[in-house]
This record gives sequence, structure tokens and C-alpha cells, in this order.
Amino acid sequence: MIIDTGCGTGASSCTIATSQPHCAVIGIDKSAARLGRGELLDQPDNLLLLRANLLDFYPLARAAGWRCRAQYALYPNPWPKAAALNKRWHGSPIFPDLVALGGQFEVRSNWRLYVDEMKLALAVFGVESEVLLIEPLQPMTRFEAKYAASGHALWQLRANLDHATPPACG
Repeated sequence: MIIDTGCGTGASSCTIATSQPHCAVIGIDKSAARLGRGELLDQPDNLLLLRANLLDFYPLARAAGWRCRAQYALYPNPWPKAAALNKRWHGSPIFPDLVALGGQFEVRSNWRLYVDEMKLALAVFGVESEVLLIEPLQPMTRFEAKYAASGHALWQLRANLDHATPPACG
């Protein structure tokens, strides 16, 4: 199974599902308006678009013992103010649940600081990751195409979550 977190209209989920025809892909977004835009005329059979609150979804998926082949977080809103750190994926209380689902993990953003923070958060779980400038670009989201067209540098973080170790408490 592959999870596309915060998939918006589902276009990126469709791209992923088309490239992985033998794998179930779940695109999840909290916005019915974004998911309901009807942009996907040919939705692959292996794709499920799901409206859900990810604060509920991830703990339930972890409790059910789900394991992912891959997870994507493509162009998440970085919530740039320091007071909003808990709204970023790596500052959210569900981050340990996301990590526990395992798989190859990919984050993309035009905000280098966001992917650098994600790299540090993953290191707390013993996960090594790499941050790369995306070249050549094959856009997976509308945001990626928009930022590339306006001259932004686009960054990608890749990591394998399968051997993550929860941080010790105490």
C-alpha cells in the first residue's frame, strides 16, 4: 500500500497509482472541496481517494498494524511561523504514527527549511535521509509546477522508514 498524504485534488495520487499498477494507493485529504473538483477523469482501479482527518487516520492505521510500501507528503503547507510548528508533519503528534507505518518516504517542497527540519525529525527516529534539489523536474502536483514556473528551487527528501526506532523517553 502507498499513502499520498494531503493529496489535494488527487492528481498526485493518480500519478503514483498509474506508475504502481500492482499496488493499492490511498490519496487522503481533509478537504471535500479539493477532492471533489473532478479533475480525475480516468481514475485507476488501484486508487482510493479518501476524505479523512489525518490526525485520526494515522493513529488508527498504526493501531490496525498497517505497513506501507511508500508514503508521500508533496508540498505540505509549511506553516512558517514558529508558533505553528505542531501543524507541520514533523512537529505533529501523529508524526510517530506516520513513521511507524514504514516504507519509502518522500517529501517535496519549495521551502528548503521544511525538508531540512524533516531530516532532523527523522534522525530522532534513527532514520537517515537525503535532501536533493529536484532536477530534472517531472511535476507531481500543481504546486510543484507553479513553483517551478516561477523559478523556485524545488527540494526532495527521501528516506526509508522501515527500520525506524522510536526515541527513548526519559
